[in-house]
Amino acid sequence: MSCSHLPILRKFNILLIEDNFYTLEAVQDMLDSPLLNVESAHSYAIARQRIMDSRIRWHCWVLDINLGGNENGLNLMREFSRFPFIIILSGLKNMHLASQAVRLGAVDVFDKSPRTSLFSFTDAVFRTAVLGYLLNGKGSDHLPTFLALKNHVLCSVPEWAQHSCLSVRYLERICTIHFDLSPRHVLSLYYFLLSSIHLLENDASIKEFCKLYDLTERTYFRNCAKFVMEHHASTYHFIRFSYELFRKIRCALRSVAVDTKAILLDAGKGN
Repeated sequence: MSCSHLPILRKFNILLIEDNFYTLEAVQDMLDSPLLNVESAHSYAIARQRIMDSRIRWHCWVLDINLGGNENGLNLMREFSRFPFIIILSGLKNMHLASQAVRLGAVDVFDKSPRTSLFSFTDAVFRTAVLGYLLNGKGSDHLPTFLALKNHVLCSVPEWAQHSCLSVRYLERICTIHFDLSPRHVLSLYYFLLSSIHLLENDASIKEFCKLYDLTERTYFRNCAKFVMEHHASTYHFIRFSYELFRKIRCALRSVAVDTKAILLDAGKGN
C-alpha cells in the first residue's frame, strides 16, 4: 500500500483563535512542541483573514466561543462549515453557545476553568490534529467513522469497525477510498503520529505513552515496526522527527522486555 497521496508533513498546523491575551498565551505554552505549528488570531476579523489568506492546510482549530463585541466562534464555524476539526473553548456562562457549536460540528468542548484537565485538553488537540492531517484538513461523509479513532482507544480493526457500527469489509472500503491504505495501516499510522507528538511534547517515555492509552508495549512497537518497514522510503516525508524522538524509540527498543526480532518478523508479514 502507498501513502504517497498524503501531504508531506513537516508539522501539524493549529490555529488558535482567542481574544483574551492571557488565555492565548497560556494555550500557546501548552501546545509548545517541535511538531506543532501554532498560529494565533485574537479577533474574528483577523481569524477570518488568516483562514482565507493562508496557504497552509489547517489540521485543527482551537476556537473561543466569545470573541468580543458581537462576534463569536459560531459565526466563524458557520462561514467555514466545511472544516470539521474544531475544539471549542468556553466559559461556563457561554455553555449554551458551546452546545450550539457541537451541533454545528465541533469535535470537543472545554471549559476555561482551572478544573479542566490539562492533559485532556492537549490530548484532544493532538488527536484532532492527527486526524485533520490524515483527512488533509477536509470533511468527509464518513467523518463519524474516523472520529472513532479520536474518541476511543482502538487496538484492532474489528474493534474500530464495532465502534463505528460497520462491517470490517465496509471499513476496508472506506479506508481504501480515503487513504489507499488498509484499516490496519490507518490505525498504525494514527497512533504512530500521535505518540510522536506526546513523546516530544511531554518528554514522555514509550512506557508512559502506552500506559496512557492502555496499549501494551508489544502492540505499540509492532505497529511502529509495520509502519516503518512498509513505508520506510517515505517515512521522512511524513514528518521530520527530531533526533531526540529517534533516540527515545531506539533506547526503548533496547530496554523493553519483548522479543523485538519476533515483532519485526511479524511486521514484515502481509496484510
